[in-house]
Amino acid sequence: MESKNKKTAPDFFLISKNIVSPILEVEFGSPMKNCLHYGICRVNIPSAYIGERCSCRSLAVIQNFGDGLVRFIFNKNKLTDSTHEKYFKKGIFQIDDEYEIPKDILQKIGLEKFLIKKGLYPILIERHILKIIF
Repeated sequence: MESKNKKTAPDFFLISKNIVSPILEVEFGSPMKNCLHYGICRVNIPSAYIGERCSCRSLAVIQNFGDGLVRFIFNKNKLTDSTHEKYFKKGIFQIDDEYEIPKDILQKIGLEKFLIKKGLYPILIERHILKIIF
């Protein structure tokens, strides 16, 4: 039986009312290379949900994971095939250049500042959900 504490957010994420999890639009790529290559080029809160996504963008949920960590959650079923192939297939999410998450987004999850550092991050896969902890 499903909990009454949950609601569906843009067609694919169950989010507990006890955990603040804003929905983001994530643009992949390196911010230092005009959004080419690997990493997170920018994130923003989408003004409206659009069903079609290009291979350079996807919706995700961001969560304060505690202990100075942030978690991004993607729905594999909502990624284009080319996005999954390029950024997620190998089980490692690559960040070519550091990316500072905007303060307005961080405030929604109770953080003041967060920098995603250059490196390789394992992707935790649970059915169709892909989780990356930075």
